[in-house]
Amino acid sequence: RVALATTRRRFAKNPASIEANLDDLGELVGRVADGTRQAIAHLRPQLLDDQGLVAAVEWLARSAGRRGEFACALRVEGSVDAAADVADEARLRDVHTAAFRVVQESLTNVLRHARASRADVVLRFLPDAVDVEVRDDGVGLPPSGVRGRGMGLLGMRERARSLGGELSVEARDEGGTRVCCRLPIAGALASSPRPTLAARPRAEGAAP
Repeated sequence: RVALATTRRRFAKNPASIEANLDDLGELVGRVADGTRQAIAHLRPQLLDDQGLVAAVEWLARSAGRRGEFACALRVEGSVDAAADVADEARLRDVHTAAFRVVQESLTNVLRHARASRADVVLRFLPDAVDVEVRDDGVGLPPSGVRGRGMGLLGMRERARSLGGELSVEARDEGGTRVCCRLPIAGALASSPRPTLAARPRAEGAAP
């Protein structure tokens, strides 16, 4: 509000000064947007509490596909209760929240940048971790790499690390982008082997 009032006063005195003020306002809006996104990223979506991780991610995939007019499918491997015996409830909540946010941010980037015709989401429930993978058949990463896709994925990488996990973003040889994230259940990097894409069963109609 103060910045807008200052802009009005300067414009009344010197219309040519408006460009510099607009630049300042643009920077301010950018900072506010970044702060808002970071705050939202640390909140737990109500959908997770109401329906659980799988249903919540199904909703994300369905919504992204509808908005972006591309095919978007979810494949679930393993049981959501696979780690129930080794993790406390608070830890599982944190891991599931992070998994949801990784999928959300990845699909947001597909919508904004990928120009994809298809995206696939994989949730893999292991005894000691939750793996998340999101891949698309779009234009791939820009020359600037992950930073060219916005700060959201960098924030998710830091969130994964805070839980003892890891997140990678890479260009696919066949075109498009792949985001992979492992979130350990017990607080240390999980030891379960990470299967290669070629070894994974593929759902009918899923992208290679």
